[in-house]
Parts: sequence; C-alpha cells; structure tokens
Amino acid sequence: MRVTATPSLDDQSDGEITSLFVYGGLMRGFDLHHYLASSTFIDTGWTEGSLVELGRYPGLIDGPGKVKGELHALHDTPAQLEALDELEDFDPANPQASTYLRTICEVHLANGSLARAWVYKYNLDLGRLAVIENGDWHHK
Repeated sequence: MRVTATPSLDDQSDGEITSLFVYGGLMRGFDLHHYLASSTFIDTGWTEGSLVELGRYPGLIDGPGKVKGELHALHDTPAQLEALDELEDFDPANPQASTYLRTICEVHLANGSLARAWVYKYNLDLGRLAVIENGDWHHK
C-alpha cells in the first residue's frame, strides 16, 4: 500500500484556493444561494470566529467561538469571486472601505477533515451588534 503525504494547509497559495465557506444567505435554502448555482456543495463545517446579527444577514468577525456553515467548491473561481465580491461589497483595490473582506480561513468539516477556503468577514464598525451565540445563522 502506498502512502502519500497530505499537503499542509500552509502549502496552498491564494490562487489554489478554489472553495468558499458560507455562513449566511449564501447557504443552501437561503435567498442568495443562487450565486453558488455553478458550485458544488462539499460538506457542512465550522470556522473560528463569532457571528453578528446585521439584520437580514449575518457577519463573521474575529472572536471566540465557532461559526457554522457550508463549504462549496467553486468551478470558475475568478469569475465567481468577482461576482461574490460585488455582492459582498468587497473592493480588492480599496479593502478598508469594503463592507466585507474576502480572506482565507481554515474550515473544520463534518467529515473530520480540514480545508482552506475563501470567506467574507464583516469589516464595518460593530457598534452594538448582537452576537449570535450559537454561531449558526440557520438555527439562531
């Protein structure tokens, strides 16, 4: 039996990241999921952070806890990310003025594996935003 090494999560460059972790309106069954119509659902999972209530949608921020969501494989990563950047009000040329920042996170999948994925993190003033304590937009 031949054993092959599993690449470290740090071995992937940004250009090799072809999946997206979603935790709000882009999840299956929600109103924005059509933006991922050409992607493939991989698994449910979680990433580190806190989830805040933004009204109609949540925002992922740095903080204690686990944010639950879904991992999707993108099939035309550059085009899909361009459309999602517009949806999430992320301007790579002016990130400080963006509502969300597209960053890379580590995702712990339900099947026990780890993945690196793009994720959109909330970038505006938190003010008095309520934290969704269970980290689960679907079952808040």
